[in-house]
Amino acid sequence: MKSIGYTPDCGTCNYLFLTLSKIGQFREAVEVLKGMGRAGCVPDCDSYEGLIAELSEARKVDAVAEVVREMM
Repeated sequence: MKSIGYTPDCGTCNYLFLTLSKIGQFREAVEVLKGMGRAGCVPDCDSYEGLIAELSEARKVDAVAEVVREMM
């Protein structure tokens, strides 16, 4: 996004990784969450809550544990 002159905000990143989660692209979704700080926005409660919910629904227990560790 930055390469085309757009600076994403938290809402844009949340939408992106939740959409990736909905289509089963969990690895990419987690990478977006991790990359939010590098993009200039800090993940908020909604960021973590949404991703944990999607990962839990898909029974990705290891990924949920990784995201929770990242939160702390």
